Amino acid sequence: MLRVLSTCAFALLAGPAAADWAFRPSEASDDLGSAYVRNSQGHTLDVGCGNSGEIALQITPDISRQASGVEAYTMVFEGERGMLLVPLTCEQWGCSSDSAYPDGQVWTQRQKEVLIDHIRRAPKVSIWMHATDEKIISEFSLTGSTAALGKLAESARGCIGL
Repeated sequence: MLRVLSTCAFALLAGPAAADWAFRPSEASDDLGSAYVRNSQGHTLDVGCGNSGEIALQITPDISRQASGVEAYTMVFEGERGMLLVPLTCEQWGCSSDSAYPDGQVWTQRQKEVLIDHIRRAPKVSIWMHATDEKIISEFSLTGSTAALGKLAESARGCIGL
């Protein structure tokens, strides 16, 4: 009995476990499914195939709380050098990847492929509003992302960037 109580106490002290990534199959003819993870803050990071036939990123609910329009959010991947800037447009429901940065520069296919490669390899990603802020808006575990993205690639054959 004492062992059971000590195990339960340790589990409570450890805090909420990070969720693993999952694959969501297609739910409609124009939906190819997605790979996603939900964190302890209640945010969901979702990778799907957009209408353009390229990868699309969504974060729900809105992580910005102050920005409107396209912003270049900084993604810092644990164990990876450097950081990636990802153009996101945020609205009340959440944020979605945009085709261009605020300065009009296009978010290239190569940049999207690097993002997916980092999601597959790194154990965790932190999202900052600005590269100089170092204020973490949200963090996500990337455990299981490789398997979930693999299932998405099978479901969304031809989706550029997977």
